[in-house]
Amino acid sequence: MEYGLDIGPEGLRVASGKGEGTVDSVPPFVVADDEGALEEQLDTSGGTVLIEEGEATYAVGSAAISATTSGEGAPKSLFSNGVLTVDAYAESALAALVDELIDADGNEVERLCYTTPGRLVDVSEPTEAHRAAVDAAFTERDIDATPISRGFAVVYDQLRDENHTGLGLCLGTQTTSVTLAYYGVPALAFSLAKGSDWVVDRAATACGVEPSHVATVLEGFRLEPDAATGDVESALAQAYDALIGEIVDEIEAEATESDVQQGLGISMALAGEGAVEGLEYLLGGRFDAAPLPFSVRDVRLADEPSESATRGALAAARDDVDSYEDIVWPGADADDAGDAATTTQPTTLSGDDGQTTLSFDESTGSGGRSEHERANDAIDQLFDRLANRDEEIQTLEADLETALEELSALEERAATAESVGELGDELETVRADVRDLEARSETFASADSLAEFTAETNDELASVSDTLETLEADFEAEHDSLSATIEALEGTLTDIESALETDIEALETALETERDSLERVDETVQTLETRTATLGDRLDEQDEELAEVSAQLDNSLEQATAERERLEDDLDALTEALETTRDALADELDSVDDRVETLDDDLETTATMTERLDENQRATDDRVEAVENSVSALETDIESVSADVQTASDEVDGIEADVDTAVADIETVAANVDTVESTVETLETDVQAVTSEIEEVDSTIDERVGGVENRLESLREAIDELEAGSVEAERVEADLTARLDELEAEFENALADLETALDDRSDEFDARFDSLETDSNEIETGLETVSETTATLESEVEELDAVVRTLEETTASTDSTVSNETVEALEAELESLGTELSSLQDADAGTDHGARIDGVENTVVDVADRVDRLESRFGKLEEQTSSHDERLEETTATVDDQGRRLADQDSRIEAVMANLESLEDADAEREANTGQTAANDRDAAFEELRDALEELRDQQEAQRQPSSEARSDGASGLVASTAAGAGGAGLVAGGALAAIGEPTVGGVALALGIVLLLAIALLGR
Repeated sequence: MEYGLDIGPEGLRVASGKGEGTVDSVPPFVVADDEGALEEQLDTSGGTVLIEEGEATYAVGSAAISATTSGEGAPKSLFSNGVLTVDAYAESALAALVDELIDADGNEVERLCYTTPGRLVDVSEPTEAHRAAVDAAFTERDIDATPISRGFAVVYDQLRDENHTGLGLCLGTQTTSVTLAYYGVPALAFSLAKGSDWVVDRAATACGVEPSHVATVLEGFRLEPDAATGDVESALAQAYDALIGEIVDEIEAEATESDVQQGLGISMALAGEGAVEGLEYLLGGRFDAAPLPFSVRDVRLADEPSESATRGALAAARDDVDSYEDIVWPGADADDAGDAATTTQPTTLSGDDGQTTLSFDESTGSGGRSEHERANDAIDQLFDRLANRDEEIQTLEADLETALEELSALEERAATAESVGELGDELETVRADVRDLEARSETFASADSLAEFTAETNDELASVSDTLETLEADFEAEHDSLSATIEALEGTLTDIESALETDIEALETALETERDSLERVDETVQTLETRTATLGDRLDEQDEELAEVSAQLDNSLEQATAERERLEDDLDALTEALETTRDALADELDSVDDRVETLDDDLETTATMTERLDENQRATDDRVEAVENSVSALETDIESVSADVQTASDEVDGIEADVDTAVADIETVAANVDTVESTVETLETDVQAVTSEIEEVDSTIDERVGGVENRLESLREAIDELEAGSVEAERVEADLTARLDELEAEFENALADLETALDDRSDEFDARFDSLETDSNEIETGLETVSETTATLESEVEELDAVVRTLEETTASTDSTVSNETVEALEAELESLGTELSSLQDADAGTDHGARIDGVENTVVDVADRVDRLESRFGKLEEQTSSHDERLEETTATVDDQGRRLADQDSRIEAVMANLESLEDADAEREANTGQTAANDRDAAFEELRDALEELRDQQEAQRQPSSEARSDGASGLVASTAAGAGGAGLVAGGALAAIGEPTVGGVALALGIVLLLAIALLGR
């Protein structure tokens, strides 16, 4: 159940239930039980409310009043200047009173609104402590309570028929609460620490009497300017006038700092314990004379002033209003005031004979702004106040950026997983090399010259195996974790892309539907304009016909009047003749014959006059019949006009349906724009991910270039130690150079592909945003057309009203000339037509096309703002992309530098190969002096080494084919395995030759094997 609670020094009042609700109250007083006998004394009467605070006991509410009548000390109020006192018992006493009121009926509290004093502008009181105490009382009872000012509660109770728009004054005993609200939203609220007690004290001081005497007079006081009053009554009137003057001054000061609508005519409601009859007239006069940003149309006094705030709180609870604490309590920033309007003509409080009278101007600005325009101004003001929510939106954006940073960190982990995968490939290559070396070493385990080499190799293999096992375990764990994360991210990205495509398609479909609707509206408007023009022409014709009929009726009336006057004259003459005849018969009995002849003559004259009268009557009947025919034709025309008006009403209904469809479509567009915003945020995340990947690529390139330099240095040292060489080394060097060229080309291709992909995504974003902007402009243009058409229709309806009023006036002018039956029938038809026109006007006014179109325009503005924000974000994406391009250029320059360094290394390798050729010539001379057996062994070893090198060359030739598949990991692995086998063969052959007495050739074979192994290790990295 909903509850309304008024908390003030006059009492705590609660209203609940349906309708106006019943009001219960308890007095907010407390008295201390100093002697300890108060509890026993009050228990005998029942209804005792006692609290304990420290070592003292207090009676609260009605119990405190009862204790006072029983001889205890005077009770103390829980409030000072409308605010809860800071006494230790105050909070507990308030909680006990709330329990007594809320728990009395035993119903569950679903919603509760309670009144507060609000911001006190003329005194300093502990309002924060008051708020905390009241909040604690409801929080402990798990009650959903909303605070509202007492003035706002009066607005909600008394100004329901004004859409809760106006000024509410609650004049209490200690404070006066003032609130100005527009459509149920407070725009200005404050309180003065002056109430009826202040009025009593001021009047008592002015009269030199006790305040208690003035308070007694105030109970029956009425503010009447022309009534005979005494000193106390005059002092009370002056005190009330001073209080109202301070209220007006404070409103004027507050209006300059608050968002008060300029030039608006409003109603004022007065309530509270201190409100007396007649005070509303004084309020109206003082407010009219004050330079306020609004004018007062009327002032109303609540029927039950003391209960108005309570019932208003109940109504607010039923409507689930917000607290608007930034307006009610101090420390809140006032919103900017609304647009200024033209000033109004103030109401006046005057009277020629000293009598106080009130008059209020209906217009609230020059030109007489309509209620619809004033409502639009108030709505615009509310939207301006909603702009304060931008700070909350910025906070949400900050949280979103934090989430994006966390996602970037996760993507960096994914990039690390790729590096771990590459490390795993390298470990597999090393493992294969080690296994091959172990196999080769076992073949020659019996050779004495390889014993030491084998022992060292076994130790190194054991160490490498342990390291490999540890790395494999770490790699598998990290790989599993990152694989699951990557799969989840890929699934989410797929869903987002699918949802974005679906929303874009839906948006395009909605826009197409909106265009079709606008075209239909245009066609309907054109048809309506044509019919309206035709109807206007027909109404003009009816006006002309009515003018002719009116002229004919006027002529007939004049003729009938003249004929009636003549007949009356004839009758008068006949009467005189008859009287003369009677006298003559009495006086002249002898001249009967003569008089009979005279009578015959008179009768003939009368017959002639009667015939003439009959002719005039027939002529009048003909004229009346002609008038009736004209009226019948007029009735037929009116029926035609009624049919046309009904057709116009049906067409207006169709326009309303089209406008409703347009509003729904615009709302759909707004929802789709929200989705697009979400998608753009996702794209921003993707761009940040690309940024992280590029940084990782930069780091990886630097590491790999450093590794290449280290390996080349090692290779250079190994070659310097060689004393002999072979012609096959040149082939190995060429293969290594080709492999390095291929790696450089692949890296350049990858960079080019990345740049192309970024350009494509940027172009795609540009195209989508251009399409959205174009569609938004089309919608705005269509809505402007609908607004203009609706305004035209409204003006045409007003013109039709004027025409109907003209017809009614013209018809009324014929009432005196047409017969009663005809006039009654015509009046009935006109009344029926007027009823139909009124119904059409009411339906058109109830539809409120302007409000709907304003709502659509606001929605379009909202959509445009969101599109602007999307464009701003896209600009940020372009800036990030441009920075990526710069970093790619820097990376390309770094790669080019590394290429030049590799070229230098190639030159040095060529020099080494020249030395190898010279050693080969020396070796040829030595072969001539060597035995046949050694030569055969050497040839066999070189043949085996040549076969291995030939196989390696074939594999690298296959790798150079221009196919992306030839550069896959599988081919690289095969080349690596073959090169590793050749390197192992070189080591074995070199060892064999050295064992049989060919140290030079054996050294060359060993060197070549080491070169191959180092080269394959370099390629693997």
